[in-house]
Amino acid sequence: MTNPHDRSSCQWNQFLKDFCGDHRNSHLQNKLKAAAILWNIVRESALPKVYSYSLVEKYSNLFDNQN
Repeated sequence: MTNPHDRSSCQWNQFLKDFCGDHRNSHLQNKLKAAAILWNIVRESALPKVYSYSLVEKYSNLFDNQN
């Protein structure tokens, strides 16, 4: 039986890897903070627990001050 915390950690790790690997996010100074903001939104929602650039577009106002 898989520990739910292990699954969540794996999902976060993949989300962060995909977020940081997206060249469209290169302008962000604090990628970890921006990814964490988006992850918290995704984690608490019914959205798939995967990174998508549409999340950056939709929620960029939450980390615009990092530019």
